[in-house]
Amino acid sequence: VSVTPYLLHRSPFHWKNPTIFNPDREELDGISLSYLPFSVGKRSCIGQFFALMEAKIAITKFVLDQTVSCDKSSAERLQAKITLFVQEGMTAQIKER
Repeated sequence: VSVTPYLLHRSPFHWKNPTIFNPDREELDGISLSYLPFSVGKRSCIGQFFALMEAKIAITKFVLDQTVSCDKSSAERLQAKITLFVQEGMTAQIKER
């Protein structure tokens, strides 16, 4: 048995319009093991944790080098579910320090 992520990620069985690049796909919700960017199991990508750590470091460096401020009215639109989020989004200003 062989699983080819290239074919799995382009399967019309799992995805609507599988050959079109759409970073805003909502289809990832509830589908398990249909999207394998780092593979799965004992043969998963050895660089997975490095790549995720590198992304966290890059985001941290960006945030430390910038001043981020948001509109105070956002606090009035907070909704509590499992985490807090702002209903209808929020506007933020980013300025270099």
